[in-house]
Amino acid sequence: MIQLPVRASTAGLVASILVLAAAPTARADTAKVDKAFLETQNAATDSILQAGSSSLGSPTAALEVAHRLLVHRENALVALGKRLPLTTFNGIETQDRFDRHVVETLHKALTTAVAGDTTLPPQSEAVAFNQALPMVPALGDKPVAFMVVGMAEASLVAADSLIARREVPAPDAAELSLRLMHYATNTYMQAQEDPLTQAKAETMREGSVVLRMRCPKDGGIYKVVQEKNKIHENGSLSHIYWLNCTECGAAQSIEFPMKLATRLNQAGARQILEKTPKGKQPDDGLKP
Repeated sequence: MIQLPVRASTAGLVASILVLAAAPTARADTAKVDKAFLETQNAATDSILQAGSSSLGSPTAALEVAHRLLVHRENALVALGKRLPLTTFNGIETQDRFDRHVVETLHKALTTAVAGDTTLPPQSEAVAFNQALPMVPALGDKPVAFMVVGMAEASLVAADSLIARREVPAPDAAELSLRLMHYATNTYMQAQEDPLTQAKAETMREGSVVLRMRCPKDGGIYKVVQEKNKIHENGSLSHIYWLNCTECGAAQSIEFPMKLATRLNQAGARQILEKTPKGKQPDDGLKP
């Protein structure tokens, strides 16, 4: 497992700047995402939600909208992989931005679908659903978007399986699937509610980027050999990972912006500049 720096407290984001001795001097790569891909595919994602928005009150219809969103996401990533390999830094960063939009859109659909629904399928059907659910990693409280998508896909597999075998009525299977998907997307959205939890979630995502990267020479995985925070001349902060391929030893360094720490650092600098020092005036009682 990658040992990530702890950047949990607000003070630590600015005051405790991690500097490692003898850090490499090569310039780190910053993400160059495929903006054209994101613009096109995000718009197509929005269109799917808009087209199905009138039927989201029905669990079965809402499940169909979720299915269309996930199929669209799968096809879009196939297209992206032909432009940017999904095991490269730029490919993963583009995918993560797209997945974030997919999860946010899915959450809107699911929230509408489950709103006001106080009925629950029988416990026996819930047990059958859990048994049909494929094994997926636990989300934790700060999941990365692709993990949420994986949970949603597993939820659809379980519902489709139960419906095909006629073990659970289609509306109940759809409702169970929707509730699990909504739990997953809601967990993700809660981790994005404020800047501090966003910063913690971003640290988790950075680690997942390293784990998903593969060396272009031999497909080897990378290990982190060094990392540090960097303060730029404009007051912005970033976090840099120096990586080595475990197969051939090829080196790569990647850099992530630290948005919250940057805002705090720049705000602190502005506060200092805005304060005008005032000379001390003698006490009236000391005047001659």
